[in-house]
Amino acid sequence: MKRDELFRIWDATNPTFDDIKAYLDRFCGTTPLELAFKDKNGNIFYQNTIDKNAAFIGIVVNGTIFYSRGFTKDDMYLKDGISLRYEDLSVGDVSKWIKEAAIFPQTAHLVRGIDRGTLDRNWHDFITTVKILKHHGIEMPKFNREIFWFDVEHPESITAHYSDGHCRMQYYLDRDDYWICSDKL
Repeated sequence: MKRDELFRIWDATNPTFDDIKAYLDRFCGTTPLELAFKDKNGNIFYQNTIDKNAAFIGIVVNGTIFYSRGFTKDDMYLKDGISLRYEDLSVGDVSKWIKEAAIFPQTAHLVRGIDRGTLDRNWHDFITTVKILKHHGIEMPKFNREIFWFDVEHPESITAHYSDGHCRMQYYLDRDDYWICSDKL
């Protein structure tokens, strides 16, 4: 298809400037929220465009990094192959896993209520950023129902909170991952 034919098709849809800008941003990998990357030397940098030559770390929302790796159902297994019992999964278990995972800084933690509030206030930009990343083959942790939050001050807690209630931590782990975040590094 020639460019003038393509332009005629676009013209027929009467796109607004915002529609065209959103399409170009998606196509070019420009996101409304800042992205965190690590270069080959281990240096962390931030920008609003996808960098295919660096390791993607996560999305930055108001000074908080929401990591591209969350706690999944598969992470329920300990290093020695013994699985945690679902009914026993606690905030402390997941926090220990986060601290032992070399991919996270020592300040990383499960999403807290305050972190979820930050996401809520920036939800439109966050969802747009996640969609642009997905368009470019970059996945974030799953969230079909919710991005849950946890009471990280109480490691014995077995509760995952969401907008209209709470459940045992293992209940939605088959469909959703537990997100991990930290202050911007």
